[in-house]
Amino acid sequence: MIRQALVRLGFRFPDEERERLFVERFVLIHVVASQLFLLATAILFCSFFIWDRAVDREHWTRVFALREFVLSPILFAASASLFIARFRPKLETIVCLAWTITLAGFEVICANLDLGFRYGVMGMLLIYFGGAAMFPLRIIFVGLPGLVTFGGFLGLEALAHNTSADMMIANAMCLFAGVVIGTLATAGRELAARREFLTDLALEQAHARVDDLLHSMMPHEIVARIQAGESTIADIHGEVSIVFADLVGFTALSRQLSASTLVHMLNRVFSRFDDAAGRLGVEKIKTIGDAYMAVGGLSFGAVRMADFALAMRDITAELAAEMELPVAVRIGLHVGPVVAGVIGVKKPAFDCWGDAVNMASRLEHASGPGAVLISESAYERLRGTFRTEAAPAVDLKGIGLSKVYLLYDRLKAAVAA
Repeated sequence: MIRQALVRLGFRFPDEERERLFVERFVLIHVVASQLFLLATAILFCSFFIWDRAVDREHWTRVFALREFVLSPILFAASASLFIARFRPKLETIVCLAWTITLAGFEVICANLDLGFRYGVMGMLLIYFGGAAMFPLRIIFVGLPGLVTFGGFLGLEALAHNTSADMMIANAMCLFAGVVIGTLATAGRELAARREFLTDLALEQAHARVDDLLHSMMPHEIVARIQAGESTIADIHGEVSIVFADLVGFTALSRQLSASTLVHMLNRVFSRFDDAAGRLGVEKIKTIGDAYMAVGGLSFGAVRMADFALAMRDITAELAAEMELPVAVRIGLHVGPVVAGVIGVKKPAFDCWGDAVNMASRLEHASGPGAVLISESAYERLRGTFRTEAAPAVDLKGIGLSKVYLLYDRLKAAVAA
């Protein structure tokens, strides 16, 4: 019931995980400061035996032991406990208990000094304001010390012989005002912290979405370099595997299907391609209409790119059967050197250039529906691992007559290995 009331008032998040994270950032981040303040409070509380003696020279020794050997050690122990890792998550509970016990003990001190209740209200407010101001506590943990401050002090004062009705009224007014001010200050601080926490979460989620978008557009190492402040990124890679894929029959379908159906189909195919690329560690470079380009080999060889090309072939065949659409994919795979970098300022994009890229694109155009056509350089790296077949030499635009091969699937011995 208390929890529900706190949720309604904005002093607790309904989501327990979010509340736990807020406690980590609002409370537990201040463990060291809380340790130091508990330690300082213990030392200061010890020294206030001078106040006891000034208030009651005759009876101050009666409470000396309570102050020096009970209450101050509790504060020292609370400070020491926060040096133990398993107790740190309980910071609020530890501080609240030590604070409440100190307030209750000080009330007993006032009850044992002849003029304790006349001057003790200042000490109570000092202890209460100090805790409310210095410790990063949620309002629920300020409530118990507040009740002890107000109710305990006035209750003991009503039973004491060393006070008067006028003094009780004055003390009640001071303590009530002090507890209300301290509670309101704590409430304002906590609500502000919760708003800031939600703002931080929203910013973190926005940054995460931006990072996800960047990582979907560029390799992780390129994103890291951009975030590190590098403005011009251009690298030469001596051997990269490039795959170009294109949907056969897509143009005809675009005349037959509605725009939404066409986009849905293309999205399903390319999403499955993206999943396969992520699983195999392949970098998607771009899509242009129904064409798909990806590279690999910056950190691994051509074998994984061949696996990716075959996965694209199988994905397209599977989805075409599911959607009952006459589409297939043709794929070209080549291995060679490229220049890779980021171009653009407002809309930066990672891309690759060079003869190897042109070769892979030409192989894709020369390939047939459902076929993976590879270059001689790719064949040299894949033979013995994949089943291949020499195809008739083809005249590739801008390149000339080239030896090419059809890629089928992994050899059984290679799969077992």
